[in-house]
Amino acid sequence: MVSFCYRIVILMLLTLTSITAWSGTLAVVKERGFLRCGVHPGLPGFASQNDQGQWQGFDVDFCRAVAAAALRDA
Repeated sequence: MVSFCYRIVILMLLTLTSITAWSGTLAVVKERGFLRCGVHPGLPGFASQNDQGQWQGFDVDFCRAVAAAALRDA
């Protein structure tokens, strides 16, 4: 029983630590005003540049969605 309670406490501490670290990152992104995303341009359909030099693909769309949610800007 003690081992089970110990595991629950450790899990709760790890969760709280992760939330705190993430909130610090979110604060930095909000202060900066934009989200930096890394993509792999060698995967067709995920990230590539069109003729105008604009990024497109699944990873790019996902990054834009996360940025819109984090910065509350669509």
